[in-house]
Amino acid sequence: MASLLRRNAFGDTTSPIVLSTPIACGTGQTPQNKPCIGFGGLNSPNSANRAIQEATFDYTHTLWKNAQHGALLWITQTSYVTRAPWFVANGAPKNAHLLQAYVSLRYVLP
Repeated sequence: MASLLRRNAFGDTTSPIVLSTPIACGTGQTPQNKPCIGFGGLNSPNSANRAIQEATFDYTHTLWKNAQHGALLWITQTSYVTRAPWFVANGAPKNAHLLQAYVSLRYVLP
């Protein structure tokens, strides 16, 4: 599984763009004057996620229930999500966090 979580970026030798400063697209790679392509390399988009984690808690409470008329339910859900991209630009946050809640009042037909 660890091999699936590695960066896979390399220099684009076919690109007509020539960089003024040579860069290495990954650790152990030779710096070159071509842009990096692939997944998780230097200047890759922050949508290339290295890790995403989520914890969710759900709670459903039956407020009222009748065999002939149905039921009234109160439903809540709370989630905590965190993500970390492969590449972080200077001055950008290294990860992101989100706490979200959902509340629903539901009538269930018999």
